[in-house]
Amino acid sequence: MFKSKSGKYIVLAFVLLLSISITGCAKSSSDEIVGKVGDVEITKEEFYNKLVEQHGEESLNAMISDKIIELEIKKADIQITDEEVAEEFTKMEEYYGGAEVLATQMAQYNMTKETMNENIKLNLAMKKLVASDVVISDEEIAEFYTANAAMFTKAEQVDASHILVATEEIANEVIAKLGAGEKFEDLALEYSSDGSAANGGKLGLFGRGDMVEPFEKAAFSLPIGEISKPVQSNFGYHIIKVNSKIEATEGSLEKNKEEIREMILESKIPDAFTGWYEQKLTEYEVINNLKK
Repeated sequence: MFKSKSGKYIVLAFVLLLSISITGCAKSSSDEIVGKVGDVEITKEEFYNKLVEQHGEESLNAMISDKIIELEIKKADIQITDEEVAEEFTKMEEYYGGAEVLATQMAQYNMTKETMNENIKLNLAMKKLVASDVVISDEEIAEFYTANAAMFTKAEQVDASHILVATEEIANEVIAKLGAGEKFEDLALEYSSDGSAANGGKLGLFGRGDMVEPFEKAAFSLPIGEISKPVQSNFGYHIIKVNSKIEATEGSLEKNKEEIREMILESKIPDAFTGWYEQKLTEYEVINNLKK
């Protein structure tokens, strides 16, 4: 479902199983009223039967799939650490442009961080289950590098924060408060007219050409940790703080070989999983009484 621009990170689509629950509708309470239209009542039994009719076989197949995967993970004694999950979650945040953006995306699907972490944990376990079945040759790696060489050449980037104000006078006032020991993040929230104010003025990583020229020139020339004098642009006056820098790097087949291998592995795992799962279905006695 999710793939980074560099192709490094994929949340495997085959774990996005249906979550419609049809098992909680006990027959003992089948006459319970769950809905009403005028004087016409909808009982829990009617609701249950409709769910079974519309989604029953599909949902049960998803639950069967879940159980087979769960049993195989247990059989293989696969353990996923919290550190591994946190690393994958961080990759997703980087792809989406920050924690807040990812949180917004998750909210659209009513997904909590706990749920996402469980999905990531399952992804990692399933990857370990089938990765040994995937064969990747040196020729494939070389071909991938030749076709995507530009992907591995990374331009210089700066991670910066700023406070945007209307006048140079206000900018100097903010700088004086910074000099007196007040926190940059607090002053951004108080003074900045930019949307980044709510996030302490943080802009994240950007490269050359992403920002207006006066801002870019100041940000790329500032040492890490230092705060600029007022920088005027057509937006107003910026007080810029450089948090970190990433130097430009040149890619090479040798340097990026393992990274490429991982990217090819990620792309092959869905097909590998399909073959693996079809084999596992033959090894278990599976009964689906809802199958049409």
